[in-house]
Amino acid sequence: MKNEIYQSIKVLVKNDDTITPDHRREILRVCRNGEKRALQRLGTAKQAAQLLDCHIKTIRRYAKKGSLHPIRHSSRRLRFDMDEVEKFAGQGLPDKRTDNFDQRSEAD
Repeated sequence: MKNEIYQSIKVLVKNDDTITPDHRREILRVCRNGEKRALQRLGTAKQAAQLLDCHIKTIRRYAKKGSLHPIRHSSRRLRFDMDEVEKFAGQGLPDKRTDNFDQRSEAD
């Protein structure tokens, strides 16, 4: 970041009473060091399904249930944070449901 821009930000942050001193220091530190945020690795439902070795509908079901958090780019385009998908895969997938017949026979 150019020094002129840094100085302008410093003046703006200094004169803004809504910014706490800790937050002010953090803003200036990030501007000074040029800290870059890690970019999210986004993937499609198909890519997430391949990673989890399941069907695309299962991925959509996990998203609807709240186990995975899709990022909506438009009304039809969903993307998934692949780091979150990998973390989900590492935790282990839930066991497959038992046959409904077995559940009914236990209830009787």
